[in-house]
Amino acid sequence: MIDGEPRELRCKACGAALHYEPGAAVLTCEHCGTEYALDVPSEFTIEFEVEDDAAIPDVEAPAAEEPPPYKAEVLALLRAGQLIEAVKVVRAHTGLGLRESKVLVEELAAREGIDIPAARNKACFMIVAVTVIFTVAGIVSLLMLAR
Repeated sequence: MIDGEPRELRCKACGAALHYEPGAAVLTCEHCGTEYALDVPSEFTIEFEVEDDAAIPDVEAPAAEEPPPYKAEVLALLRAGQLIEAVKVVRAHTGLGLRESKVLVEELAAREGIDIPAARNKACFMIVAVTVIFTVAGIVSLLMLAR
């Protein structure tokens, strides 16, 4: 990527797109409220000398990142083995696409140590089983005709 070329940034908590406001020192996710401090090069930093400690304003400590409001519901669904429902909840709360929501849910499950069983596609299994049965029946029929 070339310097100065725009790029899309995503929230690590919910996966939503982050938008930069010129002059801002912090990016805030519009979906979950997670804040990200921006690294400002030192050439843009302005330093002031303060003669009196009283002139320094009280600065509040940064708030701990609050989990997105849907996290508990998604974790409960994952623990119940309902991956598809968990993805639906994420999509409904974040507006992300199917793929991004699934990736977000899988990352959350990995961080929380929840094992997601491999998806079992019954329809695909049935198609393969029927194909094998008809293939075997066809071979048997050909062998019977060949005699």
